[in-house]
Amino acid sequence: QRPNALSVREAAAYAVAILIVMTGARLARRTEIYTAGVIVAALDLIVQVSLAVLGIMLLFSWSSLTHGIDVGSVPTWNSLAFAFPIAMIGYTGLEKVSSLAAYAKDPERSVPDSVRSSVFTVVIVYAAVATAAASAFPAHADASATAHGTSLLATKWENAPMLGLAERIGSHGPHWIEVAMRVGVGLTACAILILAISTSFSGCGRLAEAMGRHDQLPPLFGRTSRRLLHPPAAILGVGVLSIGFIVVGALYHGQE
Repeated sequence: QRPNALSVREAAAYAVAILIVMTGARLARRTEIYTAGVIVAALDLIVQVSLAVLGIMLLFSWSSLTHGIDVGSVPTWNSLAFAFPIAMIGYTGLEKVSSLAAYAKDPERSVPDSVRSSVFTVVIVYAAVATAAASAFPAHADASATAHGTSLLATKWENAPMLGLAERIGSHGPHWIEVAMRVGVGLTACAILILAISTSFSGCGRLAEAMGRHDQLPPLFGRTSRRLLHPPAAILGVGVLSIGFIVVGALYHGQE
């Protein structure tokens, strides 16, 4: 826990405020996020590729990757089995390409091309970033840890591994480079999350509309607005439910 880190209640308050603004914006007018999405994704890719390239150039160490690793002991087989599905979560966004096929002008060609390029880009970039991060923060034995080993990525930088990598890379050059990299990581991460919120509103709106038209939700949820192209009740409902989840999670933080 860093001294300047937000408390759970403070973070929840910021999250609620963001959701209120996003809900109000989606209820006020139809939002066009295609161009913004392309720009944000491109910037995020540039930031991650930069971290991967600089990290491997400055920090790569084969001994750091292998030192302290004894598969079956550090990490244990149980921890390794648990890690596989966690790693797969990083690729769950790939199905978004096919889910947008209905909006593609030439889905027979563009969707397969997008899937292939997305898989290639994500796998290469993720592997490169992970290699740089593991070199920057090598694992070491720790009998008290569940996996019998640990790393600063699992302790100090557990909630912000990319910032940790940016700081370690920046320590090999002028201070302004470290600041620029940390700011770049933070801004692109925030932009990606806000974009994800906006697209989730749209996805939930489409789902609620279909359910409202087929009597799986009250008919109110199936009534679209010409101005929004989504049911206002669905947008408002998504905002209220999201805020409720955050509030409950903050009140019972740390409990099962």
